[in-house]
Amino acid sequence: MLSYLWKGKKSEKVENENPELAMREACEAHGEFAVNPDGTLQWEAFLVFRSIIMRQACREFARFRDELNQRKLDAFKARDQPTYVAIFREGQQKFNNCISTMSKKACEWIELEPENYKLSIQNFFSDE
Repeated sequence: MLSYLWKGKKSEKVENENPELAMREACEAHGEFAVNPDGTLQWEAFLVFRSIIMRQACREFARFRDELNQRKLDAFKARDQPTYVAIFREGQQKFNNCISTMSKKACEWIELEPENYKLSIQNFFSDE
């Protein structure tokens, strides 16, 4: 996408159809993820790692999105607000599950403790 905006070359590389395998390939392509002495990720490594996780979690969720959107549309047309809200919540839960699952698998792949990843998130996004 960014290459399009700045008139760069389009990559010829095709992403793996399986989001988990694509996540592994992206982590391998990045190389070593820099960590602090306490085991948390450094800022640049965190950005790359989080981007990889979110990209592949969104691809994983795409399998459910069309069906959920159709069900929401049907409930909307039927003016069935409780069903619409329930389907919306179901979609949010599935999306969060995709993120959690991909995060867990990515941490396993790069041999990062999930607790250290969570601590990295807290360190970067805490209000001081």
